[in-house]
Amino acid sequence: PHTVFILATTEVHKIPETVLSRCQRHDFRALSLGEIEDRLLEIAKKDKITVESAAVQLVARLADGSMRDAQSLFDRVCAYSEGVVTGEEAAEALGVVSQASLASLSKALLRKDAATGITIINEVLRDGADPTLFLK
Repeated sequence: PHTVFILATTEVHKIPETVLSRCQRHDFRALSLGEIEDRLLEIAKKDKITVESAAVQLVARLADGSMRDAQSLFDRVCAYSEGVVTGEEAAEALGVVSQASLASLSKALLRKDAATGITIINEVLRDGADPTLFLK
């Protein structure tokens, strides 16, 4: 009588109706950018961390709706920075590719200039960008 089973799935359509009819259903959603940003600002205030809004926005965007991921990324950024946490420092700490590099790569792709594209990719990876974020 004191046992609770928790069934978590991303494929509810595969669960038989007889099982679903006997369950409480809780649908979870990703958090909005605003919710994540607000929480990170609360954490920064509590921990007496001065942070630029650009840094918080970047972390929230990269967290992709996950507060746990946002807090982990924010911890990395804060550990990397001294004093004020800037957007530039956050991007560098997280291995984010600069907008200029992305624009140059896009132009090379549109021109079908493979040599320039490969050169840009090599430079970005050599400079320490996170390959997964770069592909995103």
